[in-house]
Amino acid sequence: LPDPRERHPGVLATGTRGGKAGVGRGLDLDAGRRWARCGGERSDVGAGPGRGATPAERFLPTRAAASFMLDYVGSPADLDEEARLIRDTARRFVDEQVRPDIGDHFQAGTFPTDLIPEMGELGFYGSNLDGYGLPDVSETAYGVLMQELEACDSGLRSMASVQGALVMYPIHAYGSDEQKERWLPDLGTGEAVGCFGLTEPDHGSDPSAMETRAERDGDEYVLDGSKTWITNAPIADVAVVWARDTSAEGRPVRGFLVETDRDGVTTNEIDDKLSLRASVTGEISLQNVRVPAENVLPGVSGMKGPLSCLTAARYGIAAVSSTP
Repeated sequence: LPDPRERHPGVLATGTRGGKAGVGRGLDLDAGRRWARCGGERSDVGAGPGRGATPAERFLPTRAAASFMLDYVGSPADLDEEARLIRDTARRFVDEQVRPDIGDHFQAGTFPTDLIPEMGELGFYGSNLDGYGLPDVSETAYGVLMQELEACDSGLRSMASVQGALVMYPIHAYGSDEQKERWLPDLGTGEAVGCFGLTEPDHGSDPSAMETRAERDGDEYVLDGSKTWITNAPIADVAVVWARDTSAEGRPVRGFLVETDRDGVTTNEIDDKLSLRASVTGEISLQNVRVPAENVLPGVSGMKGPLSCLTAARYGIAAVSSTP
């Protein structure tokens, strides 16, 4: 496998769990300085809500506004060098590449898909996973990364969180060697995009009532059902679909890797959302979709599969819950 530092020239490639963080290409160790000046001076990161701001810019938080927020737990003081480098690189990326246009994307209900490969180059996807060229940073550093993305826009954080915690994690934890080799490198670089198919139209957050089913037919499974409110679905190359295996005793829930270009798969976009407008959200319709048996995640059966993915995502969710 390639050295992660060669795969990810950004800061995330330099930090490994238990190792000493180094400095990657293009990094500035002083990047932790304040990105906005207060006391009536213009913010370094955009016009913000003040005089001269466009309607789109008024949606955006500024570093100047954030600097007045109270951090009751003093978390920055506890960050190690790796986490600080990740924070500073993510903050610079957001301020320079995302913040100038995210208000327009919010109003239009679109996601800046041109940034997907750049986020992959920086190692933003599956950053707390190891092997396959992935950065393998600490959970704390991963949380700090999600916090910085969320500070700009929830849609930006959602894209990275779903790609890493809900798509790459189950493949990494429960996939076969072939599945890992096929998907993890491409998902890690952003060359491929994934989505997580759990929520259904009639059951929402009650996955135990799942109706999507998979029936064994020789060397294949036939999937039928629908999923909704699925982040990344309209732009995904692969969906981790959770379905009841009606061929097995007890009808256990199993995970299936479903390429979205298969016959019978449609991923319609959900428009006119009130919130998460800069996130690509859609539905997954499965009508007589045939996938080979080797597309089943072999390492898990039952509700442990999808629920463990949600648990993995909680690190990022907990971090962004404290975002100013």
